[in-house]
Order: sequence, then structure tokens, then C-alpha cells
Amino acid sequence: MKLRIVEKQLLFGVWLLFMANMVFAMSPSHKQEMCVPPYVWQAVEHNQQRSTQDIIKSLATSPVVLLGEFHDSVLHHDWELATITALFNQRSSLAIGLEMLPRSAQPALDRWVRGETNEETFLKESKWYEYWKFDAELYLPILRFARMNNIPMYGINVEQDLKKEVKEKGWHNIPKERRDGISDPAVPSDAYLAMLASTFALHGHGGSQTKDKKNTDLNELKKNSGFKRFVQGQQLWDRAMAQSIEVLVKDRPERQVVALMGSGHLMNGFGVPHQLQDLGVKSVKTLIPWEQGYDCEMLTPDLASAVYGMPELPRSSFSGRQKLGVHIEPAEKGVKVSKVVDDSLAQAAGLEKGDVLVELAGIKIKRVIEVIDIVRKMQAGTWLPIVFLRGDKKVSIVAKFPLLEKAE
Repeated sequence: MKLRIVEKQLLFGVWLLFMANMVFAMSPSHKQEMCVPPYVWQAVEHNQQRSTQDIIKSLATSPVVLLGEFHDSVLHHDWELATITALFNQRSSLAIGLEMLPRSAQPALDRWVRGETNEETFLKESKWYEYWKFDAELYLPILRFARMNNIPMYGINVEQDLKKEVKEKGWHNIPKERRDGISDPAVPSDAYLAMLASTFALHGHGGSQTKDKKNTDLNELKKNSGFKRFVQGQQLWDRAMAQSIEVLVKDRPERQVVALMGSGHLMNGFGVPHQLQDLGVKSVKTLIPWEQGYDCEMLTPDLASAVYGMPELPRSSFSGRQKLGVHIEPAEKGVKVSKVVDDSLAQAAGLEKGDVLVELAGIKIKRVIEVIDIVRKMQAGTWLPIVFLRGDKKVSIVAKFPLLEKAE
């Protein structure tokens, strides 16, 4: 018991040191220029800066704490780990829910927490890269912390096939036996629909975003079958995560559930908080990293329970890691390129959206994880031969990985 207390005190001390170093890194004059200064907590309801201890203490009795993130931000994931550490120090009975994985990944998560698998095996068993498009290295510090402290982790999302089917056919056209036990989502508010309309337009579905036509556009979009399916797909995601969290809360009421998800799923009480309320889960707290590019007018009492200021740094990944610069997904004849990142190695080599990768470094490709494994093993300054299908034509190219710049 004494060892346990010492361990928890040490964890909390490390966390406080981490946060204190961040706060002291900023000059007072710089802090005052921003609505939420970097490395500072702000309680949104009262629009007041709070200490770390005050914020964490305010979460003590909440059954659910939702942490928002930008999936590709190293700093956001550092913040998540620091917050989980503090919550664990305060209330050691925790469970962590992950938007990143579906419920079917639970056996792999259980084996990971029990220490029965290494990282490579876990990523393969959970099918991480088949389900989630973001680098597992961003999440592994959190996964390791859960494993070291025997904190159970849960996949709270649904299978990709169901998401795809809903976006193609609509929720109400999916037979109940194929809905994975997910109930009808609560009706979304107009404010949430307006937010989703902006996202819908950004995905190339049209629609004016001028202030004068905002309400008109939303009324028109409500009649648009494509927009309806888009909203239903988003609500499926929200409802599935909310139901998974509800089950965890009811199963162990004494345990606090901390769930990680994109900030868009919880901002302004939309998304998952709205669905949790409909399911009868009350006193949900939401925490969001505040980017310095946000408009200060966003800082309303409904935004979140509290926000944490982030510095103006690029959302870069790991400097020593090689990246091809593509988003990929399974395909019948190989692995399909769903997006090519601007100014990436893939773009320079000539890859395009829709290309189907069939061979890398002389190895036949059939699964997403095989592409990930090969690229991860590439060394700086080496070349990667790639064979892909573009329509019915087989094309061969070479992606050239640059030498790493030496630190001065």
C-alpha cells in the first residue's frame, strides 16, 4: 500500500513538473495578449484561469471525462497523458476509452494491458492501421502508461463497414441486426447541424458559407440526401462511443471513464455529450486543447468544461521517422491511396488519389499494415521502389527518402 502511494505521488509530481515547466516557459507579457495563453488552464463557464490542481479537483466526482484532440498533434497527446496521470493520482480506479479502435479490438487491448503482447503484435492484433489512419507512435505513451498501471482500455467505436454502409444508404435503411446493437441517436441540434454543414462543404459537397446565407443554406442542406447521410454517419460515430461509455459507467459505477476523441465530437456539448445525456449519463466533463488560431468568440460557456492553452507550434510528428505522405485503405487488388499529402514524398514521386499499391520494395502488398511496416523500416537517404495500379495500367516509380538534417 505504501509503495502504491509513493508511486502515485511520484506520478503526480512528474506531471506537476511537466505542467510547471510549460507555464514558466512563457513570458507574462506574451500570456496577456491571448484569450487562452499557452500552458494555462481556463474554466470556460466563469472565463477564469485556474490552477492545475483546481481543474483536476473539479473532475473528481464526474463519472465521465472526455478529452478532445487533434489526432496528429504530439502536444495534444502529451497533454492527454499528463491529464490522465493527474486523474489517476486523484482517483485510481480509471478506464480509458479510445475512439481510435472499434469494440472488436477489445481482445487485443486486454492482452496488451495484461502485458501479454509487445507493441508490434498489439498493433497487428488490434488492426490499428486498418482502422485508424494516424501514427500509433502518437498514442503509444498513453498505451504504455495504461499497461504499467493496469488501467483497462476499451475500443469504443464501430466497424468501418457499418460507417460506410450508413454513409451510402442512410441509418434507417440499415436492418437492426446489422447495427451492432446501436440505438437510434438523439436528434441533433441546429447548431450541430450548422457545424457539420461547414465540414460537409469543406469535403467538396458545395454550399455557401457566407453569413447572409447561413440559415438558408442549412435549411436547403437538411433536404439534401447526401448531407442527411453524412450527418447520420457522424451521429453513428457519436452514438456508438456514447453507448460504449454508458456501458462502462454502469458496469463499474465507482470507476471514472476517461475517453479520448477528436475535439469535434465534444465541442459545445454536441456529439458524444449530447448522446450521453440522452442515454441518462449526467455530470459529463469535457476538456479541450485550445489552439492559438481559434477565434476568441468561440470561448463561450458551452464550449467545454475547461480548455488548456497550446503553443503556436506545428502539429508535426517525429523528426526521425520516415513518412511516405499518403492516406491508405484496403482494396480488392492491394492497398488504395485515399489521399496524397501536399509536398510529400508520395506527391513528388507521382502517386495520386485512387492509385492501388500492389508492390513495395519487391514485396507484394495486400494489407494496410504491410505498407506501414515497410515504410517504417526505410532509412534516411534510401529509395523505395513502388508498383501500383492506375486504372488498368501498372506503373512503377521510386520514392526517394531524404537524408535527415543534422541538428546545429
